[in-house]
Amino acid sequence: MYVLVMSDACIRNLSCSSDVSVDIDYGLLVEHSKGQTMKLSRILRPAIAMLVIGTALAASVGTANASPIFVNHFDSTWTDGLLAKGVQAATIAENELSSLFSNSVTVNINFEATTATGLADANFNGGNFPAPYGPGGLTYAQVKTILTAHSLLHPENTALASTVANLPLLPPSCPSCIAQPPQYMLPDAEQLALTGVGAGYTDQGFIRINPTFNYDSDRSAIGGSQIDLVAVMLHEITHVMGRVNYAFAQTSGNPFMTVMDLDRFNCGSTTRNTVAANACFSIDGGTTDIRKWSTTSDTGDWDSALASPNNAFVNFGQLTDLLSSDVINMNALGWDPAAAGVPEPASLLLVGLGLVGLGLGKPKMKGRK
Repeated sequence: MYVLVMSDACIRNLSCSSDVSVDIDYGLLVEHSKGQTMKLSRILRPAIAMLVIGTALAASVGTANASPIFVNHFDSTWTDGLLAKGVQAATIAENELSSLFSNSVTVNINFEATTATGLADANFNGGNFPAPYGPGGLTYAQVKTILTAHSLLHPENTALASTVANLPLLPPSCPSCIAQPPQYMLPDAEQLALTGVGAGYTDQGFIRINPTFNYDSDRSAIGGSQIDLVAVMLHEITHVMGRVNYAFAQTSGNPFMTVMDLDRFNCGSTTRNTVAANACFSIDGGTTDIRKWSTTSDTGDWDSALASPNNAFVNFGQLTDLLSSDVINMNALGWDPAAAGVPEPASLLLVGLGLVGLGLGKPKMKGRK
């Protein structure tokens, strides 16, 4: 869990102008004109098992559609106008993602509205994480086998094919990782995309949104004090889909690796990156730098060189959409490109009517955002 310490008047009033940006994953607000940075505190949150009774509000999707289906569980913390905005923004974001990728999987996501997060964040089931946090760790050899097998079945995914072609024989170095050689985390949604089989969880991810911000949810003209909620949804949902980094996160140093680390190189070099600084995304062994990773906050997000929902920071009063670099990033994680003309499946919505069960389990670590 991330706690935002709001000490600036601009932050307290939540009416900042467009020269202020918010750290998406950690809820950090930065006023560029003054260079001020608010402090954050990060703690692990216990896993919360939620069983939500819901009502399907969208039409079901035919099985002929080869693209991801997202089933959204909005719990009882979402009410009235906030619920309408959340549903609208998630639907727009997920329809876009469904149109981009062809993996025929269902991704269940639980949404919670809470001030316990800064702006927004994403979590996973505790069982997804390697030891000592959970039982879900994979070896490099296992990850390489999974990626290679999927790539052979899906030659249309040229980004993944390039990533696989440039995988080293021996495990990449991770000096900060607790296990040597390093263990890998494979989020449940990404495992479904790559293998067609998940771990059997009710939800593949858990997204929390801070309801106190002023959000634009329909991609209409955005006000100067508003945050693009569709962009926030795209950022968090792609985290749930596997766009995460833990080994080199500057603020946490969580000691294990993910598939995305296999495309992490020192900028302008074919040397694999093992720290937060000077890291670039490359699918051809470091020969071509596609984007630069952020050096602060979430090192699995982009820097601010180009406007994208997957940047570490989002600006007030700015609408952003996925760039080609964002799509290539997801392709390299195993999300296959959609064929032209494939219809978009509708998102399914489950509105929480109440919590049937609430239990504490193993600690869940943050999935960024």
